[in-house]
Amino acid sequence: MSQRFKGMALCALAMVTVGSAVVASKVIAAGLPPFTATALRFALALPVFLVLLRLTRTPWPRPDRRDLALLVCQAGLGSVGYTVLLILGVRWAPAANAGVVAGTLPAVAALVAVVALRERPGRYLVGSIVLAMVGVLAISWPGAVRRRDRSPRRRWQATCWCWVR
Repeated sequence: MSQRFKGMALCALAMVTVGSAVVASKVIAAGLPPFTATALRFALALPVFLVLLRLTRTPWPRPDRRDLALLVCQAGLGSVGYTVLLILGVRWAPAANAGVVAGTLPAVAALVAVVALRERPGRYLVGSIVLAMVGVLAISWPGAVRRRDRSPRRRWQATCWCWVR
């Protein structure tokens, strides 16, 4: 198995776990404030992380100052910010729609990699970014899906209507 295939498989597995976070956030949003839920999420994740460090015999990381600054920014924006905004978002948006929007994470990450890391996108990458953005437009277009028309058939018709329009 190639390194590239392993990397793609692990990223796909990560997206499966992220997808479940949307549904869990919808349930959490009904009962807990977003910052409390986020704090509990990370408090419960720490022991799991420590066990995994121990099982894999991985030494405790000792990042230098630059890496530590990047980790703090990522923790604040990428982890806490993402979780709080997701919980707030699913309070008002249907979980299925929020899942589609959250599903654009790989496309957004690819776009950031192209801009920030100057990676050269291939035509398949550009196509996947466009498809992800079209999916978000299909569910968020004003009037695309009316509140009373929530059946899968109506959603499909609304999505097709957005494509044709």
